[in-house]
Amino acid sequence: MNHTKGSTWRKWDLHIHTPASIIQNYGGDGAWDKFIESLEQLPSDIKVIGINDYYFISGFEKVMEYKAKGRLQNLEKIFPVLEFRIDTFGNDGDNIKKVNLHILFDVDESDFKNEIKKIKEQFVLMVPISPSDKHTTYMLTPENLANYGGGKVRDGLSNLIPPTKKVFELINSETWRYKTFTFLGYYEWDTVDKGNQLKLIKEELHGKVDAFFTANFSTHDKHQTWLKTFGNKPLLHSMDVHSFEQLDTANVDESGSYLKPVNYACNTWIKADPTFEGLKQIKYEPELRCLVREGPPDAKAGYQVISHIELDCEKIKNKSIQFNPNLNSIIGGRSAGKSVLLTAIGQKLKSDNKYFNKSDKYQVFIQSISDKIKVIWQDGEEDDTREIEFFEQGYMYEIALHEDSRNKLVHNVLKQKGKDVLINAFDNFKVEHKKKITGLVSNAFQVFHATKAKQAEATELGDKKGIEEEIEKLEEELNTSSKSTITEEDYLSYQATQNQIAETKQLLTENRSDHAEIDELKLVQIFKEGLAYETTSLTPSVREKVIVQFGTLKEQATNDWLAFLDAQKESLDTLEIELNGKVATLSLDSTYIKISELIQTNGYFTELEQKIAIQKEKLAAVNILLGEIDSLKAQFKALHIQLIEAPLEYHTKLNELLPQLQENNEGLKIEAKLIFDNVGMNEVMGSALNRQVSSSQTYVSFEYLDIVSFKELIKNFLFSIFKDQLSLKVGNNRETLCAQILSECFFDMTYELTYEDDNFDEMSDGKKAFVVLKLLLDFSNKNCPILIDQPEDDLDNRAIYLDLVQYLKKKKQLRQIIVATHNPNIVVGADSELVIVANQHGINNENQDKTKFEYTSGSLECSFEKIAHEFVLQSQGVREHVCELLEGGESAFKHREQKYSFAL
Repeated sequence: MNHTKGSTWRKWDLHIHTPASIIQNYGGDGAWDKFIESLEQLPSDIKVIGINDYYFISGFEKVMEYKAKGRLQNLEKIFPVLEFRIDTFGNDGDNIKKVNLHILFDVDESDFKNEIKKIKEQFVLMVPISPSDKHTTYMLTPENLANYGGGKVRDGLSNLIPPTKKVFELINSETWRYKTFTFLGYYEWDTVDKGNQLKLIKEELHGKVDAFFTANFSTHDKHQTWLKTFGNKPLLHSMDVHSFEQLDTANVDESGSYLKPVNYACNTWIKADPTFEGLKQIKYEPELRCLVREGPPDAKAGYQVISHIELDCEKIKNKSIQFNPNLNSIIGGRSAGKSVLLTAIGQKLKSDNKYFNKSDKYQVFIQSISDKIKVIWQDGEEDDTREIEFFEQGYMYEIALHEDSRNKLVHNVLKQKGKDVLINAFDNFKVEHKKKITGLVSNAFQVFHATKAKQAEATELGDKKGIEEEIEKLEEELNTSSKSTITEEDYLSYQATQNQIAETKQLLTENRSDHAEIDELKLVQIFKEGLAYETTSLTPSVREKVIVQFGTLKEQATNDWLAFLDAQKESLDTLEIELNGKVATLSLDSTYIKISELIQTNGYFTELEQKIAIQKEKLAAVNILLGEIDSLKAQFKALHIQLIEAPLEYHTKLNELLPQLQENNEGLKIEAKLIFDNVGMNEVMGSALNRQVSSSQTYVSFEYLDIVSFKELIKNFLFSIFKDQLSLKVGNNRETLCAQILSECFFDMTYELTYEDDNFDEMSDGKKAFVVLKLLLDFSNKNCPILIDQPEDDLDNRAIYLDLVQYLKKKKQLRQIIVATHNPNIVVGADSELVIVANQHGINNENQDKTKFEYTSGSLECSFEKIAHEFVLQSQGVREHVCELLEGGESAFKHREQKYSFAL
């Protein structure tokens, strides 16, 4: 039977004795009917059982009679298992224990009678009842056991021991080598050598069987670990059922409803088809195919697993294609339709990794198929908006080839690993710092131009020293002329008062100027309008609190600010009253009045006074301008220093960030390194500066060495800019260029990748592509399905065999993977749970109804030799398709089946 979902988890209980077993406690009359009912009421997870009786197969025959009559529909497969007591003994301290060997047989149910006859005649009846010479002709039969057991078969079982050597000879014979699967009872085997005296015998027994049984679930993990010290063989859990007390699955209450079992339990999960070939997979992949636990393994969320697709497409024969929750491999010859199917699904669903060329003919063809697909998820929903990760053919190689793409990928990886807060903080810093520097540049040029304007204005008013000398000359002339009418003492008193009045009036002028400036300050917005952008990433509840608090603080601070300015205005108003009062008081000085009146009556004195007043007004204005110029120069100097240091802060912040961006995952290490964008900076310089002028060459061909060389460049650049020593192209101006150069963050980071101590730049192209795949998946927080188209085209054989195969085996336990491939190591080595074989209709490869594409599905254990069939996909088993289609497929199977030293 071909199971279209491939290898899936089922519970297998391979150790159930029947009422026909030599040792059992089911009772007499009616035991068989109750036994069958109990099997029918096994927990729903139990899909495969082994009828495990001592030496003889009659119990299995009886069970199969019931099955032939339509009973036991809950079970997908029933195996016969014969339990042998062999001539090796253990000692648990109190009792001698015979080691139990369990032999499971592969039975072709289509030839059931002959198969049973073969087991009886060519196995059971070939085994003597003991290794004793006198028993060499007495084979295993109930009669012989009874005869040599004091008349009781049970006593014969206890007293007689078939020869181990003969049993294993039969198992390994050509007749039974491929039709038996053997188990040892762990407990009895473990007691063979408590003192390490018979270790070789114990190791020999271990090497002869395929697996072990234990009835103790609580100690299973400890015993499995111990068992692995001898070799990697699975330890299956089963209760070794001998009675209805253990098989209490058919008990009912007063109403006739079945009660939940109290004693019965089996915790062995096997991921395989319910077939003999399926069971054999636990030898080849013991850790992936067999688990002992209560709940089902690999329980992925239903919304993150594609259950199947439904198709209504004239180009594809299939109406539906099933998928396994783990690894699905789509195989086929060239142009068989494997990539067509994968890409059509990839295009149907949401993926950030697509880079399709929408105008391409192939894309149009894929779209025509994708439009006819319905994707049904494991939770039963059809939802095309659910996410997948789809990697087209060549995707990993393209990223590995281009550093920018790789850095972008690593950048996103780090964000997914929780570094987004750090990276976003730096990104936000760059945005805000750019604004700050742009503001500084604007302020610097504003101050620079204001200084030039004030200097020109001061020059127009006159030279300060010349004005002072002119005042001194006029006052000397006035003093000389007035000596005849005004005493020197009165004149000096007059001058002192006049100077005080002039100084006070100057203070009044400055006071009124401050008053006007404060009125302008009241119009300045000292807070941002809001924090809508900055709070985008916050949750709604927190965002609301932050915005409300900001609004409250903004209103409070604004009110405090306006109140402060109003208070300053009030102080200025009070000062003006005081200064006006002082002018009035000084003006009432008797000597000042007397001399003023005398000067006013003398035309010459009046003329000199007016000239002196005019010069003093000029001097006051010049002094104000020179004070403003000194203040502006101080501001410019401070801004100049800030402009030199501000671009360096990008470097400082980035260096603080880099050590925090280191990541390490399963041998893959990410380290962030600082780089300088020389090309970007030189392009900005070159776009604005006239390259023909020698002074421009320093800037358009700058080579970054270290932060010191960059700082020196900025200093020289600012000097040249403000000294107007640079020749700019038409349409450019100094302020814009300065803002571009200083505010742009030319410092960036690149990422150094190391995998297993191998630097990325030194890897082969194939290994680079594999590292990219690990980046895409290992550091991702996503659990959605992964679709990969022919990854082997990106990787070399070594990377496939050593890296990719092991990687897929681990990753498929966490996420569903669908891969289109022509590499047998991916399909077989990674133990693909489902293989989908694709075929394009052709003369020698016909599909049903001559449809362009057809697909068949099954597990690796789905195997049957090639038969005559008109349709190629139905002509052989999946295993045989793999061997035929994939070069090296047969070798891949042999390697997989021999890696634990098992026979084929």
